[in-house]
Amino acid sequence: MTVKDEVFPAILTERQEPADDVDNTAPPQYVPFPVDSLPPTLTNFVKDTQRCINLKDPAMPAVSVLAVAASAIGSSCRIEIKTGYTEPAALFVVVVAVSGSAKTASIQSAVKYLKALQTERSKQRKRAMHDWKQVHDAWKKLPKEDQGNEPRQPPPARGASRTHLRTESALPIRLAMHHFDTWG
Repeated sequence: MTVKDEVFPAILTERQEPADDVDNTAPPQYVPFPVDSLPPTLTNFVKDTQRCINLKDPAMPAVSVLAVAASAIGSSCRIEIKTGYTEPAALFVVVVAVSGSAKTASIQSAVKYLKALQTERSKQRKRAMHDWKQVHDAWKKLPKEDQGNEPRQPPPARGASRTHLRTESALPIRLAMHHFDTWG
């Protein structure tokens, strides 16, 4: 059995045609978000956020944390869908709920850490570039015979998403919309 068979069994099974005796006009039955299917750290984060914000449904922080995780992964990791065809860890998530249902608080709780990481990595990169520029300027002033190899620029910041995260617009995520049952 392959990893695909273990991780995506529902995707790999054939679609079945709807039965004739099923009422297709009724709204689908609500299915809670499978929070426990997330990695333990994310599961704990989602449950803590749900408790702290006093949410009935953990789906809002769950899809938000999935969006942030996908953004952090970026194009550093790709999945091979079929031989020769890969996709990045890109998700598009839309949080739809009535006004006052803690959408912004839920999203911001997930985004907060990544924004802090991006800010810190940006500062580190600016310091490294400043230091490199001083060394490079001194190197350029040396006589050609004394220069040796040109100093190399520092590498780009690692571990931070290059995606601009915005909490009041679409997060960079591709995922099915999830209806949030925040009332009742």
